[in-house]
Amino acid sequence: MEQTPRAEPRAVLAVDVEKFSDPSRTNHHKLVAHGGLYDALHAALRESNIEEHSWHQEDRGDGAMFLFTPEVPKQVLSEFLLRRLIANLLRYNATVTQEARIRLRIALHFGEVTFNAKGAVGDCVNLTFRLLEADPLKSALAGSSAVLAVIVSRAFYEEVLWHDPAAEPLAYREIEVAVKETRTSAWIRLSAESMHATAAPAPAPVAPTAPAEIDDGAVAGGGESLGVLAELIARMPLMGRVEGRRLCLQLVNSALDPLEPRLRVADFDDARLHVFAIVLACGRRPGAVRTLLRALRQLQPDAQELHQISRLVEDMATLELFGDEDRRTITELLRDTDFPQLAECYRVASGSQAAPLPPGRHDTVDVLNRLERMNARPDGVPPALALLEHLALHAGDVLSQRLWQFSEDQARAMGLHADLLALRGSISVETTETVAPAEASLVLRLQPHGVEPGRYLLSEWWQVNSATWTPQRGRDYTGSLAELRARVGELVGRIEGWAENASSVSIEMILPKDLLNLPVDQWISFSDEVATPIGVDYLVSLRSLERSREKAKHRRWKRRWAHLQSHLQAGDSPIDDAVHRSQLDGPRHLQKLGAKLALAENVVLLVLADPPSARDSVGRMEVAIALKTGVPVLIWHREDCAGKAFRAAVDDLLADGGLGKLLENVKKLRGQAQYADDCDVHPGSHISVLWDDPARQVEPLPQEVVAP
Repeated sequence: MEQTPRAEPRAVLAVDVEKFSDPSRTNHHKLVAHGGLYDALHAALRESNIEEHSWHQEDRGDGAMFLFTPEVPKQVLSEFLLRRLIANLLRYNATVTQEARIRLRIALHFGEVTFNAKGAVGDCVNLTFRLLEADPLKSALAGSSAVLAVIVSRAFYEEVLWHDPAAEPLAYREIEVAVKETRTSAWIRLSAESMHATAAPAPAPVAPTAPAEIDDGAVAGGGESLGVLAELIARMPLMGRVEGRRLCLQLVNSALDPLEPRLRVADFDDARLHVFAIVLACGRRPGAVRTLLRALRQLQPDAQELHQISRLVEDMATLELFGDEDRRTITELLRDTDFPQLAECYRVASGSQAAPLPPGRHDTVDVLNRLERMNARPDGVPPALALLEHLALHAGDVLSQRLWQFSEDQARAMGLHADLLALRGSISVETTETVAPAEASLVLRLQPHGVEPGRYLLSEWWQVNSATWTPQRGRDYTGSLAELRARVGELVGRIEGWAENASSVSIEMILPKDLLNLPVDQWISFSDEVATPIGVDYLVSLRSLERSREKAKHRRWKRRWAHLQSHLQAGDSPIDDAVHRSQLDGPRHLQKLGAKLALAENVVLLVLADPPSARDSVGRMEVAIALKTGVPVLIWHREDCAGKAFRAAVDDLLADGGLGKLLENVKKLRGQAQYADDCDVHPGSHISVLWDDPARQVEPLPQEVVAP
């Protein structure tokens, strides 16, 4: 008798693209938007430290569904994942035409799910998709400039959001859902970002406490109550007009300490962004948030939102660990400091109360503010004071003494002096030390734009810690091939700044098959006045875009990569067994090559017999065969693979250190070409190396549907 599959607990996230079937979208636009959706989702998953094995994905045409195992905290979904998804959507929308831009409706719920060979079923899945179709959610997104509208079930709100201040529960409002036979209540909110908002021309802010720019984390709320406060204030009719917002800021400035610089905030055409800028500026000035509340009461005393705003401001004041004067002191001590160990210090200080900081650089004062509102640790020490103790170990002599004195004064006033000293005696520099990176990598992905003919999309990642592969996502750029070649030169020129402590730097170019023969190692770096090919200064290699995205090719790829590692551990002996030098030998050449590689699984390097230039070239087919059979390393001459000079150069490259020193030896060969009198014909000016490590992915892969 066939057994009924067992139900399993899962968190459910459903996504739907607004107006995906709009008549203005051609099939090409839909294809680009579909790819952009998954790029944004997968990047957000990675940046939220959600491992691929912990989620199951199903495509829904104009959307998607993700099911998360219990090991993924629901708070991560409602805080970090949504915040990173907003940032990734903004980046994507900035690179495509209006017809390919996307705005999303997202629903969150949890419950029991049953899997079979065709997918996943369960009442919680059905309810999640009913929530996506709620008319109030659709209307809220349609009537706004936000890129994201979120709806959560009543259970998710009451059991997850309400108990997590970082998820900003007060920014949600309750609605009634009536879809088909479903009648229930849910909670919705809009993201604060705008697809179209632009700042009006304004003087640059002169006060460090009033930034005119809003970064991704700040706009999304930063896990702080300030984000919730801004959402509430933005709903006031007064703040819908630029005159009202300006007058409010003037009242705040008139009530602040006249000895302090005035708050300067640039005007935004988008009212919501302008309100966020004002609230964030007030949040950086001691006492300014309460002053803002008084100004709102003066200007619009009958506003319905004032009750919630007042309660939130009072809650924030109650939760503040430091008084106004102490806050000024610690802000001055930490302003403009740069601690490479900040993220690790935050993790240790917060303990199990918070998820790790999202990737990227963080302001020390902002991180301290984040910890200030957390409950005391089991040892009784507030996390904010614990952070200062850890930072003091990494600070200079003068700053460390001042931080220790400050935390002692605070602990003494709280009756925690003995607890603080006990903590100080139990920690060491090694607890949060950041090891200098042994290797740094810049990963660049170049691909056709997808909508505009003749234009391309360049994406960047960088890695500055060789212990684990955790590349940080950078920006996307669009332009012609010539424009992006110049952009690559600029990005390479910045390497020495962010990788100054690295012992070596590699540049990995992820290219589609149509661009694989580009001479990227000969592109020029703009790091100084001397025009130098990047392949002379750095280890430059290629990777296959298609293979990275086709999971069906990964098993053989990983097996051959394991053979390569075995060769390296054995000292590359015998090298001949691992290398196949392809040579044109008649009409059955490609058939023989495919058979050879299928039979000889120990081959990890293929020397091409022909460049992969033209679409119908032999070299292009050789690459296809190599990728299909999992060969991780390819070498070719971009113009003449049969030339004696190239073949001799390959022999020399492998004779000196074998596969283990291949990239280093290729770098030397490129340098020798620049020095040689026959530079234009020297093989070092035309050699390409594809070195493709399956473990160095820059984006998660779609998860296959399998039976449990």
